[in-house]
Amino acid sequence: MIETDLRNESSEERQRRLRWFLDARYGMFIHFGMSTYVSAELPSGRDPSTKYAPDKLDVDQWVSIARDTGMKYAVLTAKHVSGFCLWDSKYTTYDVMNPECPYQQDLVAQFIKSFKSRGLKVG
Repeated sequence: MIETDLRNESSEERQRRLRWFLDARYGMFIHFGMSTYVSAELPSGRDPSTKYAPDKLDVDQWVSIARDTGMKYAVLTAKHVSGFCLWDSKYTTYDVMNPECPYQQDLVAQFIKSFKSRGLKVG
């Protein structure tokens, strides 16, 4: 998601990136993880993957809202305190591709593709 390897970033590159962020001024932060489905702001991480079950998710709708209101970027929280991953993680089975999870789609990939295709930066 971050297109620059920040470990090797020069001070000029860092300044250019930070200047862009300050000039953009308006963006969206999206939290659409396990807490959305278990009615808890800070889930314990013990809720089964079956709980993450969006049935009418439309990432393009998120983009339309962001773009139509003048936003320049969007940041998706891909894993929050519960530990549930919105992509197919190679480090855990507590993710959207778990066989028990009804969603079975890489939400991070959808987010990146949809937002970038409409000219918004992603994070």
